[in-house]
Amino acid sequence: ATLIADLERVRNQLGSVADMANRMEGFDRDIRALRGSVDELRQTLGDVGENRSQRSAVLSRIEERVLQLERRTGLAPAVDPASIPADNAALMADANRAMDARDLVRVRALATALLSRAPQDALADDARMLLGRASMTESRWATAIQEFRRLVADYPQGDKVPDALAEMAECFVRLGWCAEAQRSLRRIIDRYASSPRAAAARTRSDEVRRLPRSACTQ
Repeated sequence: ATLIADLERVRNQLGSVADMANRMEGFDRDIRALRGSVDELRQTLGDVGENRSQRSAVLSRIEERVLQLERRTGLAPAVDPASIPADNAALMADANRAMDARDLVRVRALATALLSRAPQDALADDARMLLGRASMTESRWATAIQEFRRLVADYPQGDKVPDALAEMAECFVRLGWCAEAQRSLRRIIDRYASSPRAAAARTRSDEVRRLPRSACTQ
């Protein structure tokens, strides 16, 4: 009986090893696909004649693949695609509700879905803004900065640019990068000189300037 029990344990262990090998093979395929996407991105960004829409589409495809990999590894719970509204306005309304509820997994799923299927939609910059704010909620300041930078780069005429610059400044302050925070605020002041946003940026810039030296690493 003991021998049979030992043999059964060995079989189970071998089955677990085989299952892990299959999972690793799947991960390897996904990683190779991501590398291919990165190469595609480099080529797209390297072509002077390519337009912003194509660059955004490539970046959105990479984001979707990363999200799929996170789901497969258990890093991010799956969101049922059937629950994602087909209408972009309805999707963003759902995403904002999810943000209010701090359901960040759904926020990211919805925002990424919109950016993937309609990177030049009028609400695309709102979706990117939500991705940045979701990272801020988790205190992932550097990740949030990257999202806001992409918003400013991809949608320079969008109405979310001053908000993105202001949020970027807050992230820089959290990281102790006061000089970078001042630069972001200066961009608001220079670009929207006569607006209430510029006035708010001036006030915040003065506050950052008065921060103690210990609060700023650069």
